[in-house]
Amino acid sequence: MASATVTAHPAPQQVKVAVDNCIFTVLAEQLHLLLIQMTKAPFTRMWALPGGLIQDGEALDAAAARILDEATGVADVYLEQLYTFGQPERDPAGRVISVTYFDPCRRYCATHTAQVCRRALVALYESASPGL
Repeated sequence: MASATVTAHPAPQQVKVAVDNCIFTVLAEQLHLLLIQMTKAPFTRMWALPGGLIQDGEALDAAAARILDEATGVADVYLEQLYTFGQPERDPAGRVISVTYFDPCRRYCATHTAQVCRRALVALYESASPGL
């Protein structure tokens, strides 16, 4: 049996991997989305999904849960992968692949201030359907 020849990639890639969390809840029959207000440039005071870079050796699922807890105080939630974003120029820090997780609909939880965000906010997303 002939061995396959492995061709080296022409140049090492400098790719970072991040996770972002979409946490939805229904309050007063309105669908809300949990957001954090950023404190680091270039996104100071902008609203964002709770997210961040994974640590070396950290599984994606574990990173999503850790980052959500650190940024908002929301823990012990069901998280499922939703989508992967990978446009090359989407982040000024360089090439970042972001795996998005979501909790389809949970009860509101208290939040706390974290180092990376000024405060956490459950923002109105859109009207929930009467059947929810």
